[in-house]
Amino acid sequence: MAHRIDTSNRAIDLFGTGKDGFATPSPPTTPPTTLSPDFANMLQQEITNTVEAAGLALVKADNTQLLQAIIELASNNIAISNWTRFPTASGFTGVLFGIAFGDGVYVACGESGEIQTSPDLTNWTRQTADASYADEFACAAHNGTDTFVVAGQNGGVQYSTDAGVTWNAVTLPGAYSGNLKAITWDGTRFVLVGASGGVFTSTDGITWTARTPAASYSGNFFGVVSSDTRLVAVGSATGGFQSEIQTSDDGGSTWTRRNGGGSGTSGIGGNAVGFGNGLFVMSGSGNALIFTSPDGIAWTSHALPDASAVTLNGIAYDGERYYVGVGGDTSGDLAVAYTSTNGTTWTKRRIPLSTPTFPRQLVFDGSAFAAAGGSAAVVSSLRVA
Repeated sequence: MAHRIDTSNRAIDLFGTGKDGFATPSPPTTPPTTLSPDFANMLQQEITNTVEAAGLALVKADNTQLLQAIIELASNNIAISNWTRFPTASGFTGVLFGIAFGDGVYVACGESGEIQTSPDLTNWTRQTADASYADEFACAAHNGTDTFVVAGQNGGVQYSTDAGVTWNAVTLPGAYSGNLKAITWDGTRFVLVGASGGVFTSTDGITWTARTPAASYSGNFFGVVSSDTRLVAVGSATGGFQSEIQTSDDGGSTWTRRNGGGSGTSGIGGNAVGFGNGLFVMSGSGNALIFTSPDGIAWTSHALPDASAVTLNGIAYDGERYYVGVGGDTSGDLAVAYTSTNGTTWTKRRIPLSTPTFPRQLVFDGSAFAAAGGSAAVVSSLRVA
């Protein structure tokens, strides 16, 4: 608790009535005021708590961090520490997994072919999937103009061009029936990945082309993301936790295997991947590790704090400062978010979602992060008020 110095040889009322301070020493009559451990600890914690509340990692050699924190707090860019649960439309009691934003609309999707739309995360409307699709939708994406795509189990893919109200089922090449796990828009095309080495691309969400991963890979892809020039897909072999990392520099037409390209990538299982500010960020599976790479080839591992069995299912960047990952800590049965300004040092946040279903896909809409998951709810954390 904040308090003024209260040792016996302090300067009484130095700054006014009840405002004691440190005495100016004048030996031998006036000794220096004794600095008590509780006062020193209070001062330390007040400063360090302020710095950490702003999402900054403590750096011993940096004497400007308190100033940085005050500026950050004053600009209200630290609301990523405050997450709010938004229940979705009544009548749905299942779990949501995917979420996308575009056209001023959020689209969330999940169990039993569930699709819902919202203009504000508060008011949700249930929509109807095409062809009586009743399997699990796992992911969603928007092309930045007029098309949403959702995808999931048994090769299920559907698109909408009217802000998520009307949905149309499409059939993937080769009668693919694997479980689709992740989708991204790279600025020109949708890239969709999943089980059995499934990789598909489409410029419109309607007509899809099957692509062949490198080394005839037939395991699971769980995440895919695009930089300005490179796609990175991550996953793990069926029945194992060996990371699979592949890159493409031609829009997903051809792929190159990058396993073993950097430290610590074996035995961790690539679970999700994001990109921002020139950095790819990948999560491991259940091992509280984050991996970063400037090129998708050479990777460096970083430990998540206060975690022993954390898996991050969604990773996103706000385009300016913050990387955010959401997922679950099975050791404490907690839904969590981790935030970082550099991809290296992370801060743990608590998310108000019921467990054991943890948040999955994460999206940044220009002012807020929103994640789907849990008991028919999404959670959102504003970056800018």
